[in-house]
Amino acid sequence: GYLKWQVGGLAGEADPRLAGAFFLGAPLPMHNQLYVLGELAAELNLFCLDAETGHLIWAQPLVRYEIPLSADLNRRITNLVPTYADGVMIC
Repeated sequence: GYLKWQVGGLAGEADPRLAGAFFLGAPLPMHNQLYVLGELAAELNLFCLDAETGHLIWAQPLVRYEIPLSADLNRRITNLVPTYADGVMIC
């Protein structure tokens, strides 16, 4: 397919609130929304994005880190994808 929008990066592209976000895996598509785990400002978040525009709908902080992402290679190469079943989302 073709690129419709892009988020994260230095400028935030589709949504400036996500400027500097580092996404840790592929998003989980569900009900016209995308759920993706990402790190922003030393905090791991579950982000909910609008699938059509890439705009941030909401974010749920999960973990705050003391060591920055740039100093922790294992966090940078770990793939994290949320999973959903029977009304429960596991991150």
